[in-house]
Amino acid sequence: MYSMGAYLTLLSRGSLIREIGVLDNSLGRVIVAAFVVFSGLLHSLSVRRAVLEDVLLKKRFGEEWEGWAKSVRYRIFPGVF
Repeated sequence: MYSMGAYLTLLSRGSLIREIGVLDNSLGRVIVAAFVVFSGLLHSLSVRRAVLEDVLLKKRFGEEWEGWAKSVRYRIFPGVF
C-alpha cells in the first residue's frame, strides 16, 4: 500500500519526476517502468517468504505454532492477509 501511494505521488502532476521531464522520453519511461516492476517483484517475494516461513514454523513447532497462528490470523495486512 505504501508503494502504491509513493508511485501515485511520484508520478502525479507537479511531482519532480514529471516536472524535470523524465517521462517525456522513451528512456525515462522505460527506467521508471522497470523500477515499478522491480519493486513489485520484491513485494511479491516478501509475501511468498511469509508463506514459506509459516510452513517452516509449523513444521518446527507443531501444535504450539497452530495455536499461535489461530490467534494471529493475518501475516502482512491486518484484516486482509
